Amino acid sequence: MAKVARRKSKNHLKGPAKRTEEDDRRFEESFRRLIQAVNGEA
Repeated sequence: MAKVARRKSKNHLKGPAKRTEEDDRRFEESFRRLIQAVNGEA
């Protein structure tokens, strides 16, 4: 189905936006908290 839609589509399908430094910082913070919670340090 998706293949057919792509063929019929006049618009170029774009992927997700590139990651920003802010996204990276937010992810790192969340990831650290998750690791600490798993290790019982939270």
